[in-house]
Amino acid sequence: MNKHLFLYRVKDSDDRDCCAYIDTAGPKFECNHYFSSIRLCGSCYSGGKFPEYEEIETILTKDEYEEIISFNIFIKALDYGITKGDNRYKAGIKLIDSIKHIYDKLNSDEALAFFEKIQKSEMKYLKKEYNLSDRNIEEILNEYTEDFRDRSIVSYIYDNSEEAGREEAWQLGYVKDDDSISSKYFDYEKFGEDLVEYDEYFMELCDGRVVRLSY
Repeated sequence: MNKHLFLYRVKDSDDRDCCAYIDTAGPKFECNHYFSSIRLCGSCYSGGKFPEYEEIETILTKDEYEEIISFNIFIKALDYGITKGDNRYKAGIKLIDSIKHIYDKLNSDEALAFFEKIQKSEMKYLKKEYNLSDRNIEEILNEYTEDFRDRSIVSYIYDNSEEAGREEAWQLGYVKDDDSISSKYFDYEKFGEDLVEYDEYFMELCDGRVVRLSY
């Protein structure tokens, strides 16, 4: 079972994080004293503001989408320090029951078909952005272990393992721009090859390019 349900994509957006998901499990009673709300998430983020309905593509109607926003307002208003079985607890359970139909819809065959169309469009975006082939896309989707399926799963694509190793070594502080010794003797290619071999964030395509994935 997937951990996330696709909720929406922001229309006509070049933003990496234009697609939003919610947890399949839904809100629940947490730590024996409060109820969680419905949080947006993606491969690179968690949380954030819900955009206006007119700004997004979603399987939900406007009323259904706004039910989620209203639910969050009311569930947060219950606050903390709730005791299981008290009036606030009963109110929270009632609120959760009131949005089950929305989760049912997001789990429906209709929603799955809608998400498949979004996925195709998102993979088309990646193909154009990084000059990827259908085979490259298949390789990436087969390698990526989360259930997000949009442009954000690709963080960057390097020309080869040496370039990937060089950039990651610099990002991690193993080498510095003004340190000629470490830069001269650091084996970027071997480091890049090991990233591909042992680090889940990196994979090599059939054409030798290296993809940095987002988790």
